[in-house]
Amino acid sequence: MSHYCTMTKLYQKIKEGTTTVWETYETKTYDFTEQQYENYTCPEARKFFRNLGGCEYFKKSSTQKGYKIVKCISTRPDRKERRIATFDFS
Repeated sequence: MSHYCTMTKLYQKIKEGTTTVWETYETKTYDFTEQQYENYTCPEARKFFRNLGGCEYFKKSSTQKGYKIVKCISTRPDRKERRIATFDFS
């Protein structure tokens, strides 16, 4: 298993008393292989999450590994929490 990218995941929730301000309550870092990255960003996984009522946004950009997804924002169906995953290919 070789290192392909590093994912940093921010866990955020809506700040109490607001509707648009997010505050981070946890941060985690993971080393991904190419297979793990492909599984995380595959279209079937995105479709499954959206069918549950969640909202997902993906940002693609040019990287050292090609034109890849570099950011994924996943919001829960109740819109109270979200996770932001950023991928670093260096």
